[in-house]
Amino acid sequence: MSPSDPNPVPTLQFCATSKGVGPKWSECVVPTRSRFRITNPIDTFLERHLALRRINGRLGGLEIGDDEEFITRELLLLGFVSATELFFRQLIARTTQSCELIRERAADDVLSYRAVRYYSEDDLEMALTERLSFTEEGMVAKTMRKYWGVETSRYALLHDAAGRFESLCQLRHAVVHSGGMVNSRNSAGLLSSSAPSSVRISQVDLDKAAGVCLDLVRAANSEVGRALLWGWIRNSLVNGDWAADRERYRTLLEVFLSEVEGSMGRSVQARLSIVHSAAKTAAGHGSRRSS
Repeated sequence: MSPSDPNPVPTLQFCATSKGVGPKWSECVVPTRSRFRITNPIDTFLERHLALRRINGRLGGLEIGDDEEFITRELLLLGFVSATELFFRQLIARTTQSCELIRERAADDVLSYRAVRYYSEDDLEMALTERLSFTEEGMVAKTMRKYWGVETSRYALLHDAAGRFESLCQLRHAVVHSGGMVNSRNSAGLLSSSAPSSVRISQVDLDKAAGVCLDLVRAANSEVGRALLWGWIRNSLVNGDWAADRERYRTLLEVFLSEVEGSMGRSVQARLSIVHSAAKTAAGHGSRRSS
């Protein structure tokens, strides 16, 4: 027994002796041009999402054991959920940067002094998201309401996608916190019985998980974009004057339009015209409802 050892029991080697590994974690972190590249949230998501799906598709062709394959898919599951969380963080930051109405909604949010010193002027809005976890039950709906005034329950696609994502997060919780074993906290959302269970994710299962994340991101992206445009109309920030409104439309496209999916074609003028037409239609409908 070592003089500094407070335990009087003689040394017993129940396993191999610890090696005292002392890595420098700073070596795992490399400088970038900015802390967060807050550009287009949905395309940032899609780039990660597609890369993860490619890896999943290649796993079946690798010469690895079943256990290794299942563990790798567990890690890919974390990647899909993480990409979805990043989408919401960037959407909060990007819309706050771009719209005075969202800045007013976020005006009373409390930021830590450390966060204010850490971020630059270009990415300070990311500090709004540091204490948020979108894997928590109800957090997607709460965020949609708080920052963008979108009631998730009023939109069937968004509501269903958010519910499926919350169930998926129960699988994530089991992987992260219980080594893949389903505990009492997860069982209510995953099981119809209390029988001992563990997570086993196949290629098909992971494809479905990827689809759940993609559905939620697409639905949220579209509804928040529509809500932002409607907020501009209601507050007379957009008034149907093409010359005056064009920069607002351009901002809307920069934040929400996916270049990866090419949803509105490639012509900038055509895209702006589509948004302008939608704004005029919404403004006319709003006027009829209020009259």
